[in-house]
Amino acid sequence: MFTKNSKPCLADRQVALLATLVETQTVEFFYKMLDFRGFYAKSFGSIIYDSLFMKVSVIFPTRNEEGCIGRVLREVPRQVVDEIIVIDGRSTDHTAEEAKAELRPTDKFVIQKGKGYGGAFREAFDIATGDVIIMMDADGSH
Repeated sequence: MFTKNSKPCLADRQVALLATLVETQTVEFFYKMLDFRGFYAKSFGSIIYDSLFMKVSVIFPTRNEEGCIGRVLREVPRQVVDEIIVIDGRSTDHTAEEAKAELRPTDKFVIQKGKGYGGAFREAFDIATGDVIIMMDADGSH
C-alpha cells in the first residue's frame, strides 16, 4: 500500500500501521481500517479530516481465479472501499464473468495489456483514482 500522490495522505506511523493491517485476512483488515478511521477522528479531531475522507482503491490482479474472486469481492466492505479495480491477465476460465457480477458501476474490470504480476499492478496504478491504494491477491490471501 502507498499513497498515490507525492504528498503523503497519512503520517509515517499511520501508513506503517495500515501496512501491518494488510497482512491480516480480507474482512478483518477492512473492519480494522474502519475502526482505525474512527480512532483518528476521536483522537485528532479536524486535523485528520482529510484522511477520514481519503478515497480508497483496491487492486486485484487476476488470472484464472474462478471460484475465488467472486467470494473475495463480496467480502470487501464497501463502506471503506470506494473503488475496486480487477485487472485480468487474460484468464481462460470464468474469472471475468465472476468478477464483473460482483463489481459496481464505479468499479473497473480491465484486461491487462502487458504481462506479469508486477505489470498488472503498474497498469492498475495508472487507472486508480484513490488517495490510498491497497493491493490484494484475488484469493484473499494477501
